[in-house]
Amino acid sequence: MSARAIRNHLRLMRPADIPAILELEAAAFPSIPNDRYWKPAMLEAHIAQFPEGQWVIEADGNIVASATALRLPLIDAVAQHTWKSITGNGYLTTHDPYGDALYGTEVMVHPNQRRNGLGKRLYRRRQLYIHEHGLRAFVAGGRIPGYHRHADHLSAPAYVRAVLAEELSDRTLTAQVRSGMSVAGLLPNYMHDPKSLDWASLLVWWNLDHGI
Repeated sequence: MSARAIRNHLRLMRPADIPAILELEAAAFPSIPNDRYWKPAMLEAHIAQFPEGQWVIEADGNIVASATALRLPLIDAVAQHTWKSITGNGYLTTHDPYGDALYGTEVMVHPNQRRNGLGKRLYRRRQLYIHEHGLRAFVAGGRIPGYHRHADHLSAPAYVRAVLAEELSDRTLTAQVRSGMSVAGLLPNYMHDPKSLDWASLLVWWNLDHGI
């Protein structure tokens, strides 16, 4: 796979993409144990439950990025939760087709394709969906992978405050805030993530066209 995508195409996920998405996850998150990767049945359930919320980017015939999501009532999306509880253990059984928030369960970009703007394209596609369907917000639990380097002297809230004040930089959180997302709180024990010490930021992007 070349470091630079010559041609890429953003489209809805298909069942035939599942093996390639599993390979993408292994490349994007090499520190995750194999038994914690997406299961094929989970991705099949995503496509069955909410096909219009699952996207991939294809470059020169290869799946190089993907994003999965579900709809939820906003009040549930911004309440304290874990990744497993909000996603129905990864099967999207919690999806509510009438929910007024889009919840992002994962974004992946192949390491060879990073810094090509593919993650931004996927976030923009989610925002477009929100505008098209009149939803109130996009919500996600965001990793804070730089936290493990500061955990001996900073609590997770203090670390996030330092990143927001631009006293520290976090590869994931800094990029998310610069893309227009706000930190609405923190989620302890969100998911097994040694670099984030299982913490996540509760991120919200508001659809200002929705009104109050």
